[in-house]
Amino acid sequence: MKIITVLFIILLLLTPGIVLPNEAKNEQKHCILISIEDCKLWLYQLDNSQNPVLIKEYRVSTVKANAAYYPLGQGVVTEISKNPYWYPTESIKETFAARGISLPDAVPPGDPLNYMGSFKISLSHSVPGKGSIYRIHGTRAEDREKIGKRVSSGCIRMLNEDGEELAEKIKVGTIVKIVMKKN
Repeated sequence: MKIITVLFIILLLLTPGIVLPNEAKNEQKHCILISIEDCKLWLYQLDNSQNPVLIKEYRVSTVKANAAYYPLGQGVVTEISKNPYWYPTESIKETFAARGISLPDAVPPGDPLNYMGSFKISLSHSVPGKGSIYRIHGTRAEDREKIGKRVSSGCIRMLNEDGEELAEKIKVGTIVKIVMKKN
């Protein structure tokens, strides 16, 4: 049993993009709040007393109103990527196939079918039956007008330039809280 525990901890430490929560606490200078109904993301900087101070508000696209599954609650950033590949899930591939579009297992950066845009911020938020597949990511040029609307399958979409700015300010381990509506 001890060997399995030690191997798990070693694997966790060697996995790219994973930071243990206790290690992350003292390093974090930011936190993020996302409101699904408001279609907004707020970036806060933590002051010396760990109190959040608003530094930027962004318009985002959020999950469709009729979606059965979507992330809510508190999680953390698990990985930050620039010019990412997109790895569509089987259900996304089926949705595209119904429209006559055959998606590969990996869609390269810059490809017109790459829905990640120019950045990807992976989140730890998990939904039963779906796992931790949710991200804050960019937008294809032809989808810019959808920013600020409830149109996604669960991910948070941003303008590429806004998301790149956000990705430069935060770190893996940054707390991300997703709520239905900001109070």
